[in-house]
Amino acid sequence: MSHMPISYDAVILGRLTRFGVQYFRVRSAVFCAATATKLMDRKPAACLSPEASWSLDPALLDENGTPVPFIEGQVLACQGDTSPGLYVIVRGQVLLSRARPDRPAQALYLLGPGDVFGEGGLQPSRQFYLSARAVTPGHAVVLSTALLRSLAQREPAQILSLLALLSQRLELSHRRQDWFSVSSPRERLLHVLAHWARRFGRTEGDDLWLPLGLTHSELADVAGLARETVSRTLTTLETEGLIERRARQGMWLKPAALWLHSAAIVGLPASRDAVPALQTGVVIG
Repeated sequence: MSHMPISYDAVILGRLTRFGVQYFRVRSAVFCAATATKLMDRKPAACLSPEASWSLDPALLDENGTPVPFIEGQVLACQGDTSPGLYVIVRGQVLLSRARPDRPAQALYLLGPGDVFGEGGLQPSRQFYLSARAVTPGHAVVLSTALLRSLAQREPAQILSLLALLSQRLELSHRRQDWFSVSSPRERLLHVLAHWARRFGRTEGDDLWLPLGLTHSELADVAGLARETVSRTLTTLETEGLIERRARQGMWLKPAALWLHSAAIVGLPASRDAVPALQTGVVIG
């Protein structure tokens, strides 16, 4: 059997090729490790939302985003219109709603600082999935689709932060389904108010102020109840001394420690007599 002669140059070239592949593999591994170390060592900036697990650098919004101030009642987005990108709420409250051909718009989610909407702008259709209306004065920052593409390459940690903020909306949709599984209208409404108390409330003394500019119809949509049921339940809670309403401004929740502990407030009997016993030793969850 005859053998083809092997060129010395071919042997050298083969060895150099194998060495080059190994060299670039090592260099790539070192680069990836160094990049990961930089990301882990980066100090987190102030988080816009207390529920976000990743921190979004406020400087990113100031330097790259387009500010959108809004007043109470202003429509920020209409379902089906073109979305320029992600809206990050910095201050204020925004109500998201969705309309169907066979019924008027239904209120779905109440958003606040650190929440995001307008994600439809990332899809090929670039349309708003939901309508957005400002419930209070405030402002948001729009991150354009082009900017997000650039950030994905040079600021991957911030993209992870935005994904974390978006995941809060997904978690909220799951939580809303949990509310709907509660058969008692009273307990369901308590779940909704307790969630907003932790999300938007501020304590003043022993009580908690919840800014809330929703109508009874909008509150009923979010809770999946009839408007008459919501009105009747709120009146009952006020008679029991658990809330004190201020028309179209919000309500006082009493006491704050009770409202900040979901299990305690939801499990409270319909009699106000049980409240003093629950005020002591309540663990804030």
